[in-house]
Amino acid sequence: MNFDTFAKWSAASSPYLAVLSVFISNWLGRRAARAKVANEQKMIRYKSFYIPLIKQLYNTKPGMRNYYDLRSSINPQTKQNCFVAFENIFFEHMEFQGEHLPLKIVELEVTAENAYNDLQLALNSKFSNAPSIEEAIEAVEKVNRIFDEIIIEALQESESLARTLSIEPISRPLLKSYLYEIHRRPKLREQLAKERPDYQLQKPIPKT
Repeated sequence: MNFDTFAKWSAASSPYLAVLSVFISNWLGRRAARAKVANEQKMIRYKSFYIPLIKQLYNTKPGMRNYYDLRSSINPQTKQNCFVAFENIFFEHMEFQGEHLPLKIVELEVTAENAYNDLQLALNSKFSNAPSIEEAIEAVEKVNRIFDEIIIEALQESESLARTLSIEPISRPLLKSYLYEIHRRPKLREQLAKERPDYQLQKPIPKT
């Protein structure tokens, strides 16, 4: 292609190139705007649900980070059991949670209080129709496991969001600590035996 031909081609194609340039510029602008909005939404999620949960976990003694101990302890400031603080965070910010957390939180809510009350009834009631202590212990252990699943998943989601937002993943050491606590946490039966030396817990029936 000689210079004259190139000049004619350039002159003829200039309007199309100008339109294409505007189109590309607008497309890149919209893409950047969408990315900015997406990051802003992630930051809102991070600050609204994950940060309050992380703060609450850091403010809770490591040995008490389980449903049974939280439910059995009273906050001297609020005069409520310590699980209420977590319950409020779970339900007040449900729209900012990951895909699977809300269902687990609902499962926790519908089973936790009944399981705890049945255990207290089994431990303290002399009625013959009181719940079996073995079944009550297992029910509370199941609630503990659901609570653990919620916390672990939430901390993992928090770390993922932090990486996406290029901020310090402050949940990472907390997750490591929490997993270690689960490994060292005594079985509820053993814990109750220490807390209630006056109560002779039934020995589990050996499986045949």
